Amino acid sequence: MNNDISDKIKSSLENFEAPYDAKAWDQLSQRLDAKSTSGNSFTSYPKTWIVISITIIGASLGIYKLSTAVEQPILVNQSQSKANQEFKSEQVILTGSEPVKKSNEKIVLRSPKTESTEQTTLNSKNQLIQQNSVQSVHSDAPVQKNTPVLKSNERPLKSYIYPKTTKVYCVGEKIEIFNANTADMYLTHASGKQFKIDGQESLLISLKQDGLYTWNSGEKFAFEVKDKPVVNFTLPSDIIYENGIPTITLTSDLNVKNQKWYYDQKIVSSNELLKLNIFSKEKYAVTLQVTGVNGCENQLTKTFYPDPSFHYNLKAPTGFDPTSSNPKRNTFLPLSLYERDTPFRMLIIDPRDGTVIFETTDKNNPWDGKNQKTDQLVAEDSEYIWKVILMNPEKNEKNEYKGMITRK
Repeated sequence: MNNDISDKIKSSLENFEAPYDAKAWDQLSQRLDAKSTSGNSFTSYPKTWIVISITIIGASLGIYKLSTAVEQPILVNQSQSKANQEFKSEQVILTGSEPVKKSNEKIVLRSPKTESTEQTTLNSKNQLIQQNSVQSVHSDAPVQKNTPVLKSNERPLKSYIYPKTTKVYCVGEKIEIFNANTADMYLTHASGKQFKIDGQESLLISLKQDGLYTWNSGEKFAFEVKDKPVVNFTLPSDIIYENGIPTITLTSDLNVKNQKWYYDQKIVSSNELLKLNIFSKEKYAVTLQVTGVNGCENQLTKTFYPDPSFHYNLKAPTGFDPTSSNPKRNTFLPLSLYERDTPFRMLIIDPRDGTVIFETTDKNNPWDGKNQKTDQLVAEDSEYIWKVILMNPEKNEKNEYKGMITRK
């Protein structure tokens, strides 16, 4: 084949818009070479090469259109094409529980039961990537927001009452109320005062008023708060001696179910009156606790202060005269030991040498002023130490007393 003609044909094909098909050109070249070797002078005419060029160009155009027609989609009208694209974007293809991996397009998993969706995309390596984004579900029905929803283990608001109404509540108490609902609750007193308890929260309330409490502005009865009973008692002005023991008496006159007297944080009586022994100058705080007929409790504390000059020492005299004809003056024994029915031991001690000159355990055998060792009266105006040991002292009483006695 003539090389000049071949170069002209290739140059014309390179400048044409249709792509150059090297395979088709080789097939045609082989056919032309075969004819040229046979000695035919057909290819030597210019008209012949013009016809061949047109034929090759037409064949190439036909092949190009045929190949591109396979790749392009069938065109439809604009509205139908847009609808198909929206339908395609909304499709979800699931295989079991995993989405089918297609191209790098975004796949949105939607659930008709929830308002939020979990977004999943494919990266360049076709691996699923979850994105924690929230998207609204396309729906014609309006979506209600902030609507309280009770959990499966909760009861409706109207039937869920806490605390229980069987317990008696009294003025002055504090109670903690837990709202297990997701919706807020309101506790209303008969006076109109209202307490808000947020959903899933608790509130500590101080009950300062008696009366009825209801839920949500009188919608349902909650509980009743009752008033405290009145409590009061009187304190004596002076100490009196009963059975040789200094005593104060406290009394109350109340219409109550029961009452209890407390001293030193211990119950000392459950009667309407209390007798309290006084052994020192310290203050005595006494509490009376009562329970009213309505079941509520109340209490009151009062303090008794002894006279500053008070001093209990078994009511012992400071002197005696063994030669007197008065039986109350010629012997020595602390006066309380005559009145008290308690075992004791009394010692008379000479302060000069510490010797015991007299001892007794019988209130009918007081000291007569004699030294038991010599059976002689001690000297006049001499002083001696006396000491009494109680075997069974009263509560809060010391077990040993002592002082000085003068023989006149």
